[in-house]
Amino acid sequence: MLPSAHDKSLPNNAVTREEQLAHVLAERRMAARMEKKTAGVAPLDAGLVFDQAHSDGVRQQNAYRRERGQVDVTDALNHDIRGKPGVSIAEYKLANGDVEYIHSSNYGTIDDIRNPGKPLF
Repeated sequence: MLPSAHDKSLPNNAVTREEQLAHVLAERRMAARMEKKTAGVAPLDAGLVFDQAHSDGVRQQNAYRRERGQVDVTDALNHDIRGKPGVSIAEYKLANGDVEYIHSSNYGTIDDIRNPGKPLF
């Protein structure tokens, strides 16, 4: 599980579950709004829906981070590990140049978190 923003021992710019909730809720809301607007009119391009909804999720996530005095997340990438189904490393790039890595297995079980500024290996 991601750490809580209320954990006083976290580094200032650590990724937290609360910001991820803000991101996912905004993302899903935007996708639902897009789907509702075009229902019965035209099929939606799934890639376009994801891109626009994800952008809104990042915008809301960064608004939450700024309220907490944190720098923005500028990019979030997921790297699947070749030959290991369900194992991946999420890479969060931050506006100050730091990166946070989250290693997960079993399609989402968090095994390790490398807080901003700590190397992956």
